[in-house]
Amino acid sequence: MSKTLESAIDIDLPNQNYDVRLISLDDYDDNWKSDYLTQSRYEQYRERFKRDDAVDIGCFIDGKLAYSTWILFNGIECNGKIMKKDSIAFLWDSYCYPLYRGRGLHNYMNAYSLNMMLEKGMEKGAVIVLSSNRPAIKTQLKCGMSIERVFYTYKFMKKKYSSLNL
Repeated sequence: MSKTLESAIDIDLPNQNYDVRLISLDDYDDNWKSDYLTQSRYEQYRERFKRDDAVDIGCFIDGKLAYSTWILFNGIECNGKIMKKDSIAFLWDSYCYPLYRGRGLHNYMNAYSLNMMLEKGMEKGAVIVLSSNRPAIKTQLKCGMSIERVFYTYKFMKKKYSSLNL
């Protein structure tokens, strides 16, 4: 899914107790580390934090990390491979901790991320969503994204394949 970034998306912060900011690996507390941040994801994130073309944004509620999302600037990631694409930013690994679901955080943070992409001079925002993830598709549509391309990924004999050609 993608959206041409022509103007900012109007968004209201759902609650006064929310704090949105760039985060570091240290912001993932013990709950996240036991439920979401597996060892392999931890290592992956640690490598991402070293990049100068990616940021991790978090939404905190009452001082606790409730939502995390990554933005990759000038590229798209699929099956672990990053394809450089000038002026395209990519939403990566958005996740709302289960305790905080149902509060509109995904809609808010998605719009926030698209606005950040626009501020950084990106011309298009993109995301890959599984066809079975109806809530995520609904969020993307609310933020003005549309389905640009349908593709398939699969694994055969421990090797990943994709019909996505960029």
